[in-house]
Amino acid sequence: MTKRKRTDASLTPTDDKTGVPVKVKVPDIMLEIIEVTWKSGIDTARNKAKIAAPHWAAGLDAKEEDKPDLQHYPTGSQKPGVYLVKSKKGVDTFEVKIKVTKNSTSETSGKLLGNLSGLYFDGKCDLSVGTHTATMKFKELPNVLTHLEGDASWGLEANLMSSLLPTKTRLELFVIFDKPMTFYTEGVWAEALRFVFKKAAVGASAKAEDAIKKITNYCHTVHGMTYDTMQGASNFGSIPIGGYGFKLLNYIKKQGNDAAIPNKVNCYDQAAAVQALSGALGAKVDWIFMQPYGFIKTTNLVGVGSCNNPFYKSNGTAAIVVKSDPKRTAFGNHAYVYLNTKIHDSCAGPHAGTESLRQYLEAAIDAETSIPVIAKGMKPSEFYDALENLGIPLQGITGLA
Repeated sequence: MTKRKRTDASLTPTDDKTGVPVKVKVPDIMLEIIEVTWKSGIDTARNKAKIAAPHWAAGLDAKEEDKPDLQHYPTGSQKPGVYLVKSKKGVDTFEVKIKVTKNSTSETSGKLLGNLSGLYFDGKCDLSVGTHTATMKFKELPNVLTHLEGDASWGLEANLMSSLLPTKTRLELFVIFDKPMTFYTEGVWAEALRFVFKKAAVGASAKAEDAIKKITNYCHTVHGMTYDTMQGASNFGSIPIGGYGFKLLNYIKKQGNDAAIPNKVNCYDQAAAVQALSGALGAKVDWIFMQPYGFIKTTNLVGVGSCNNPFYKSNGTAAIVVKSDPKRTAFGNHAYVYLNTKIHDSCAGPHAGTESLRQYLEAAIDAETSIPVIAKGMKPSEFYDALENLGIPLQGITGLA
């Protein structure tokens, strides 16, 4: 360890009474960090492959590549980690392997200090010459969704003597609500987490409801998808009840099965996206597949805008027609998700967690036009009752392709 003045105030010891930085003599100890391993017990994946420990190692360039379309950013790490918010009382430690090559002092142990973008950690370390593993503990994990990335700085304290270490370790860390959903079989995808933090801006959300609202709105309004107004087919491998095979990474990249219109979606794709992205944060949303559904009230259909005639391209009509138009098209069925009894529909609306199922149905479906076609003789209240009884929650996604 070189003998030099400290330049990182966050790792500089201070007087307990005054808070003023203390000038200390650097001990004659040479130490380097050689590995960092996250120990939360939560697996992560990159390019759909499970990430193996260590998550940083000397001589291994962990800096992420620069491919924004793939959600790979040079500010991050190729081996990010995931921990749970403080309120979950999960694991709050990780391991650092150090190598001590010289110790001319009588000190046999010290404290290793670190800082990643304002998240501090420390742990006792063996200072005898050799290779050792130190258990590091976070000072305080955030209680809100948090994404930290960059080069962590390190320091050493021993018997009131302190020094910065020259080693910088490229690290990336996500703090999420709960364990990711099990459809992330190889570990939660770094690309999905970066998408919701960097694109949907879920950071600092303290509740799942807040984060999923942002995800729903982003998928509907900002991501740039457009509804299949010809036949309402899935373009990303989705099926009516969720199931296995949703192509999440393709959805993130807006590269669906239709080469001519790669950003084309249907309601299954949009429901799957919200469920998958919410699941990356450990938020469990349920899936509703409703058949029949009916004619829709004028709504903001994803990528189309105002619409009450969702398959207008199939018969050469317009996105909005008069209610009685015999060529007006309807949703034969529809899929959407919900959390804590509140509906999230990123296909039409959007509806972002402010309505119960009944409120959603009354806001979305044109009962007056639907009843003569679907349920002759019913009153509007009876029609909505019948649909509400169909709203049985399903598991939804069971795997990602």
